[in-house]
Amino acid sequence: MSQASQKTVLPRIEASLLSLEKLNFRYRGPFETPRGKHILLVEGCILTQAEIMELHERGMLNAESIGRLLSDLKRIQGM
Repeated sequence: MSQASQKTVLPRIEASLLSLEKLNFRYRGPFETPRGKHILLVEGCILTQAEIMELHERGMLNAESIGRLLSDLKRIQGM
C-alpha cells in the first residue's frame, strides 16, 4: 500500500475501530494476509478492514447492525 493511500485509510480504520470499542465489541487486528488483505477478528468472525470501514462510513456500525452481521456469519460458519 502506498504512503498516500495509507494516510487516507489510517484515520478511517481508526475511527471504525473506535466505534467498535465504544460498542463493546471485542476485536483483534488488523492483520495482513499473505496476499496483502487486511482483516480483523471481530467476536470470533473474520471481517475485512474494508468491510468495517464501509459499515462505519454508511452509518451502519451500530450494535444492532454488527450484532446481526456477526450472528449471520456465525450461522454460515457453523459456529
